[in-house]
Amino acid sequence: MTDAKQRWLETCGHETDDHVGRVLSGGMSPMVPQSGLRRRFLKALVAGLGIIWPILSALIVTQLTLGIIVGLLEGWRMSEGAYFTFVTGLTIGYGDLVPRRFSTRLIAVIIGFIGILMTALIAAVAVHALQIASRRQDARPIMQFGDQQTQNDSSQNAGTPPGVS
Repeated sequence: MTDAKQRWLETCGHETDDHVGRVLSGGMSPMVPQSGLRRRFLKALVAGLGIIWPILSALIVTQLTLGIIVGLLEGWRMSEGAYFTFVTGLTIGYGDLVPRRFSTRLIAVIIGFIGILMTALIAAVAVHALQIASRRQDARPIMQFGDQQTQNDSSQNAGTPPGVS
């Protein structure tokens, strides 16, 4: 076994390569028992999406509005404009609807950037939800979406910025 691999195993709390093989094959989990993991993940994901929902809905409405504007300027039906919005925003780009004017191409780029932003927001919430769901039961709890510090926590950390312990 190489030094780098041994350091990685020690960092992760594994003693042997065999242990890692059993973990990766689904034989056991070093962090969290499998029971309840999916439920905790979904609960944290829904809570996180509930918090960013106003932002997501504003981005979706903006995208749809821009897509319909592109459709009107290009002479497409409204449904084609909405279809174009989601194909462009999700960076699929089938190429069946292509804006011909410079202004509509510029709007299409904006729709693409908004789509990338929405994907990043959803991915960030999903990663945070996975962190919450997979934390060890005996470990210091990670603040969940919407959690507030108690009075005892804030008095112990007086003078330190929020999130720094």
